Order: sequence, then structure tokens, then C-alpha cells
Amino acid sequence: MPGRRLRGKVAVVTGAARGIGRVLVHALLAEGATVAALDVSDAGLAALRDSLPDGGKDRLLANLTDISDYAACEHAVGKAITGLGGLHILINNAALGMGAIRIDHQQVPVGIQEISPAMWQRFVATNFSGAWNMTRASIGHLLGQRWGRIINITTSFATMLRGGFHPYGPCKAALEAMSSGHAKEFEGSGVTVNVVLPGGPADTSMVPPESGFERKDLISPSVMVAPIVWLYDSLQMLNRMATPTEFTNFVIHNFDEMLAQSKRHPLVMGISLHGHVLGQPYRLHEFRRAIRHIVSKRNEIWLTHPGEICKHVESLPKGIVPGS
Repeated sequence: MPGRRLRGKVAVVTGAARGIGRVLVHALLAEGATVAALDVSDAGLAALRDSLPDGGKDRLLANLTDISDYAACEHAVGKAITGLGGLHILINNAALGMGAIRIDHQQVPVGIQEISPAMWQRFVATNFSGAWNMTRASIGHLLGQRWGRIINITTSFATMLRGGFHPYGPCKAALEAMSSGHAKEFEGSGVTVNVVLPGGPADTSMVPPESGFERKDLISPSVMVAPIVWLYDSLQMLNRMATPTEFTNFVIHNFDEMLAQSKRHPLVMGISLHGHVLGQPYRLHEFRRAIRHIVSKRNEIWLTHPGEICKHVESLPKGIVPGS
């Protein structure tokens, strides 16, 4: 039986045929959503459909779409709205990877002279303008119904600033800036904009065998599922005043998931206390439960504060941190 959290909702996912997009399509369908899967690969979309259980196939609309073309985006969004009965969630995931320039880009940084103007424009058109095209094509409907979730898939700050990782890094930096601006523009409208990222190199075709990474050391694309579903579910809770217990359970769930992932990659989980927690004893009581859970794993984590993290990073040998 499908899940219930997204039942009755229609999601559009770009770059849906493989990698993170494919995982998200499976997860959204499992949570009860109907999904429009967009990709430039007809064969990839066919393989995606074949990989679904029978119940999922009935709720999937596969659409061959080049998101660098605004007219194609308008057509795809319109087809989703009319064919699936609406649009509630837009996930801008599609992106061109550095392998489009050179397969060994992880081992040998890509220099500016290797990037033709046409290649630069191709990256910008897909990785940055593509998300704008989809947002622009969808926003009229989302604002009209006064409800929508736009989620943009980005990358780590280190990758954005990394030398030899253009045009990918700058395009993702631009996407985060656009996301922040759109979040402010749509504030109060019922439409939210957020970014989600895997937190390191993910086990997808964007990290080819020639990259030098061991596949076992790469982050599973499945880590993207929980925060994306939560962005829908948690905001539903906020609309009805989430209980302290629900909030605490969310903190514990996220911590456990990040702890499991940290066995392969260092991860940082930040905790800050808002006045609404400190000022209400019953909320603070529940939050202590999350803190006790985290502290119980003290032998597996480093409990610290941002200043100490900065000192630690500064003490590392040059080259350990990308861009250093």
C-alpha cells in the first residue's frame, strides 16, 4: 500500500530518469503522490517506468522535456496540470555534470581554456536557467491555489567555490541565490522555496568510475528522500501548530539518519534554540529528550560549537579541504 503523506498531491521532478531524480520519483510514488517525470532521455524514462511496481505506473506521467527550453517547460507543466489534475510540488533536480567536459575531472581539475563558450552556456541553460524556467512556468498555478513547494537540488558550498569545477559550481551557487530570492519573493503566499543537497559526492552517474572514488564511500541518493518529504509534511504540521513531540521526533530521526551516513562521510548537524523553545517549559521538556538521545551517542560524535569547527578546519593540512 502506498504511503499517505503525499496522497492527492501532484509532483513534477526534473532529471527524473536516473540518479537522485529516479530515487525521488520512487519515493514520492511510495508516499502516495502522482508524479510527472521529466527528462531528456526517452530510454531513461522508459527504464524508470519499467522499474516501478504496477501501482506506481498508474500514477506516473513520463514526459520527454529539455528544461533549457522555456516553451518545453511550459508545455510539460501544462500537461502535468491537465493530465494529472494539478501541481503541488516542483523538484528542480536536472543538471549537467562535469563529466560532460571530461570524465576524469575529479582527478584533474578542469581549466577555463578547456571550457568552450558553447559548453558554458549549455551548463548555465540547464543547471541554472532550467530551474528558473520550471519555476516560472509553474508559479502562476501555485500562487493561484495559494499552496506549493519548490525544492531545488544544489551542492555543497565547497563545490560551489572549488577551483577547476566550473561551470557546475558557479551554476549551483547561482541556483542557491535564486532560491533565496524566490523564498523571500513568495513569502506569505503559501508557496515555499527550499534547497536540498546530499552533503557530498553521491552514488550516481555524475561520479563516474574514473573519478577515483570507491562506490562504497559515496553517499546514497536515498538520503535526499527524508528531508524532501519532510518539507511537505513538516510545513503541514506548522500550519496546524506542530506539537513538541512531533518536532522532537523529527530531530531524533534526522540525527539517526545523519549518524548512519557519517560512518562514510563527516557530517555536521547544527542545533540552535529559538525563544519559542526556551520560553515554554513543556516544549523544553520534550526537546531535552532529543538532547538526551544525541548525548547517548557521545562516543560516536563530536559535540562542539562553530568556533571549534573553524579552528579544526584551519588546522588541517592544505588540500584536505577543497579550495584550500
